[in-house]
Amino acid sequence: MIKNIIANIVGRFWSILTNYLFIPLYISLLGIENYAVISFSFILIGVMSVMDAGLTATLSREFAKNDEGGKLDHKMRVLNTLETCYWIIVVVIILIIFVFARPIAEKWITLKVLDISYVSTALKIFGASMALQLLGNFYIGGLIGLERQVKANLYQVIWGVFKNGLVLLVIFFRPSLIYFFAWQGIVTLIYILFLRFSLVKSITSGVLNATKVFLFDKMLLRTIGGFVGGMLLISIVAAINTQLDKIAISKLLPIEELGYYNLGISLTQVLMVLVSPVAMALLPRFTLLYSQKKNAEADHLFYTIMLLVVIFIFSIAASIMFYSRELIFIWTANPVLALSSSKYVLYLALGTAMLATQVIPFNIAIANGYTKINTIMGILSLFISIPGYWISVSYLGPKGAAITWCIIQTITMPLYLYYIHKKFLKEYSYSSLIFNNILFPACSAIAIGFIISLLIPHLQNRIGELALIGLATLLTLIVVTFITMPLGKIRLYYSVVKNRLVSFKR
Repeated sequence: MIKNIIANIVGRFWSILTNYLFIPLYISLLGIENYAVISFSFILIGVMSVMDAGLTATLSREFAKNDEGGKLDHKMRVLNTLETCYWIIVVVIILIIFVFARPIAEKWITLKVLDISYVSTALKIFGASMALQLLGNFYIGGLIGLERQVKANLYQVIWGVFKNGLVLLVIFFRPSLIYFFAWQGIVTLIYILFLRFSLVKSITSGVLNATKVFLFDKMLLRTIGGFVGGMLLISIVAAINTQLDKIAISKLLPIEELGYYNLGISLTQVLMVLVSPVAMALLPRFTLLYSQKKNAEADHLFYTIMLLVVIFIFSIAASIMFYSRELIFIWTANPVLALSSSKYVLYLALGTAMLATQVIPFNIAIANGYTKINTIMGILSLFISIPGYWISVSYLGPKGAAITWCIIQTITMPLYLYYIHKKFLKEYSYSSLIFNNILFPACSAIAIGFIISLLIPHLQNRIGELALIGLATLLTLIVVTFITMPLGKIRLYYSVVKNRLVSFKR
């Protein structure tokens, strides 16, 4: 378990590092408008991810279930059945992008310099790359369900080096989106072929009988249909909720504004990236505990981890909120980008921290195969987000989108936790969860981070400034930890976390 968490942290750290290393170089080599089109491609990934239809979560969940006695045939049947469905999805996604690439370039986004035909061609190539990337995520979900998370993260790191790093050599000599997306598509195709081979080998230990290579099961689709259907609804609603701000900006404003906005999002996404390793490692454990009816153990593990996650996430969020301009300048060395992007970060960081707080409770629902709560909450939030983004962006520009995002996540978080607690978590009261484990440490981190930001001097040197921001973050983390957890409680939590994580058998 600890090994999986460490592997996930390393994998997510690499994701953060590549994000911060490569984005400024993409902008430098391609220009802000080309980068804005890349930012728009992220919207398409978010929207098209609904085509996954919950298949990745289903694969991971089925592989994570208790497997005493050996169920090789069942796992291969699950993989082959869901994989067949996914290849159909890949073809559909490619066809959709090919049909709509020209209308998107011509009628949806507002271009200043770039040619419509050039952008249309680039989007078509991107469509094929995107479809293969989603298939790669499906195979990674299988490895995670098998708790091969060290292997999964290693593969993702290597893929990221080739896909996002070596592409710099390509666009250095050919600064074009067409070459950019073509390289990423070729690398991703090789990546998914290797992933598929590795996943089958992990299931079979390399000794699968040739007669059992392909096992398609129609009855399996009926068995897991309810969970898949619930995950599909969650995916659709989540795609709308998470992409609608960027969709509104891309439609109502010049495309370069999306580039500036996406820089702010990229900075704050570190919060989601940091909570993901813990969530990924915990999901198979929660699934196993609930499948064995060990609900009390699952509850204790949840409450223990939740406080630690909130302290960590909001301490970092505070530094992002109060040092946004300095961080973007340190990152890009471009004062114009820092000024244009930082004005959105305060709201984006707070909203993203609220969303990160919901990740582990979401895993509790998924571990129990319960998706109704997420669907209801997501649909209700649409009544705010659909008119909210369009009105706020029309009057306030990208800042309006950031404010609306923050409001939605701040309202959703306590309501979502209330329903998860009521349905699954019985060992502690809701008031204890929301006040002691979330609101008190979160508010403490923001207040202490703000005070420290007033005391820490600002430097002109980028390295010195980064060191001071790191010191401010560390001070915030330490002070919040000792405020919310006295020394005796810190020792208790350390003991509980250590015992719970190492007590599981691999």
